Formats: sequence, structure tokens, C-alpha cells
Amino acid sequence: MRTATLRPTAWFAVGLVCVVLLALASSTTDRVGAVEEDESTFVPVTPVRILDTRDPVNVGLDGPFVSPLPQLLRVTGAIATTQGTQTVVPEGATGVVLNVTAVMPTAAGFLSIRPAGLLGAPTTSSLNFEANSIVPNAVTVNLPTTGEAAGRIEIVYDAFGELGPTTDVLVDLVGYHVRGGLQDLAARLAAVEAQLAQLSSGQPIVMTYGPAAWKPLNQQNFAPTTFQHRLDGSYMTGDGHAMMSLAAPMWSGGVDYALTEVTYCIHSLAGGAQVAQPFTRGFTGTTWAVSVDFDTRTQPGCYSYAMNQFVRDAESFQFHVEMSNGGNGVLGTVTARFEPR
Repeated sequence: MRTATLRPTAWFAVGLVCVVLLALASSTTDRVGAVEEDESTFVPVTPVRILDTRDPVNVGLDGPFVSPLPQLLRVTGAIATTQGTQTVVPEGATGVVLNVTAVMPTAAGFLSIRPAGLLGAPTTSSLNFEANSIVPNAVTVNLPTTGEAAGRIEIVYDAFGELGPTTDVLVDLVGYHVRGGLQDLAARLAAVEAQLAQLSSGQPIVMTYGPAAWKPLNQQNFAPTTFQHRLDGSYMTGDGHAMMSLAAPMWSGGVDYALTEVTYCIHSLAGGAQVAQPFTRGFTGTTWAVSVDFDTRTQPGCYSYAMNQFVRDAESFQFHVEMSNGGNGVLGTVTARFEPR
């Protein structure tokens, strides 16, 4: 089976996600457009010949084509190619991109390539040629996806209504269209829209800050600290202080949010180290208020406590930890819950 790389889909997805993010930043009311049922994604493949009516090749269909008799060629699933039987285009593809060549027609005319299952004689041409010529052209044609015509195209040589002239035909397949790529992207965008709707409706917002967000508090007038970052978390000695800024969500969808609960995690405590009464400060201009977790933590784990009304009324927030009693510890993530005021 030939494997196709979805490079254009990846490029398109990145570009569209950027557009979506810009749209979310500028407005919470504009809805991301849905993918229409007839939209598709192009998948290029290494060109492979799926039709050659010249003797003694006769791959795909026996030739030559006789004017004006149509023939049907299957292009999806396991089909004959000049490189043996293989699947180039998957079942369910919505279209194919071809390079079609008329080889030495005995009379001037045209080739028409269209989806199988259509009624009546073709009224358009895919390539035109004179007698005894070799003429190629790129052709894109839709594919039926259901019924007996599914995965098939119709090829007609028409010598301008004359019955009997012949021509050989070559078809090289260079790509196909599927709906799956855009449908998957549409599902992801729908998830983004759902999150946006949640924000706009004033639901609680939970934000998690990683271990690397911890900062030393040595600029304050507290006990000295030899705080430093490590890849496995944030390490503190038993006489150090650290803080973490808790970025409040922006005023979103007409809703203002207040910090209501903080959960902090301690990965490890060693050498008798303990976390003594962590607290959260809420700032409004130059004034500030404090909510304290009055428990001293001596065991690793995650702990939660609620904010008092003074901190809830604040505009910005910091979470503070004091490691005491010697030894050392590793601090983990902090999770902040914000609710509509």
C-alpha cells in the first residue's frame, strides 16, 4: 500500500489555528465557521500510472478507446498499476488529480473525464487534440462515494461525433482529495469554541502553574534563602521562602473573576523540613490582604484552602511558601480556581 504524507494538511491546520487564536483574542462572540460537507483536503502521492491502453501493456483497461464509447475506470482501493496491484487512493476519497495523455488518436477530437454514474453524453472536454498527436493535460475530477459508481471515473474519446476512430490513453494519478482532514480540524475547533463558550458564560476557571513558576523571595525582608530551580521541580532549603504569581484570567465575555481557592503540591520533604502556614496575598493598588492556610505541612501531598473575602476582592494575587526546620523540599504545581464575582 502506498502511504501519502499529509504535509499540506499540517500547514493548513497551523495557519488556521493561528487565525482562530487571533479571532478569539479580538472577540468572544464571533463563531468559527463550520466545515461544509463538500470541503476536502488534498493529499499528494508519488505519481503512479493506473491506465495504459497501449499494446502489450493494457493496464487498467484494454485499449484503444473507440469514439464515442465510454469506459469506466476504478481509481480507489486495490487497483492494477504499471507497478503491480496496490492501493493508491483510499475508499471514500472525494476526488482525484490526474495527468491524462491522449496517444496517437486516428482522428481529431477530445477526451472527457468525469465522475462515473452521470447520464447522457459529456458536454465538456478535459483535453483536445489533433490526429496523430500526443497531448497531455492535468485533470481534477470528483469521485462518487456511494453506490455502484463509487470510486470510479468515466473516460470518453469523442471524435466530434464520428463513430470508429481510436486513441490510446494514459492516466497517471498524482493525488486525491479526502474530507477527513478538515473534519478532524473542525472537531478541534469545535472544542475550542466550547471552551470559549464556557468562559463567556461565566463558568469557573481553573488555572495550573508549573513548578518552574516558583520564584525566590530573597528581595523581601524575610529569612534568607538559597532557592534554586531543578528540572524535577523547585527545590528549597529548610530556611527559604518562595512565591508564585497567580495570573488572574482576563475580564472575559463580560465576566470579572475572583480567586476563590488555591491548591499547592509538595513533592518531597527531607531532613525534618516542613511547610509552615502558606498564604496568598491579594493586591488592590498599594493595599493588600492575606488568606492563610494555618496548617503546617510535614508530609508530601497536595493541599487546598479557600480565600477570604478580602483576597477575593483583590485584583492580583501571589502565593507564598516558607520552608522551615532545616532540611529541604521540592515544591510542585499550584492550581488556582477563579469564579465570577
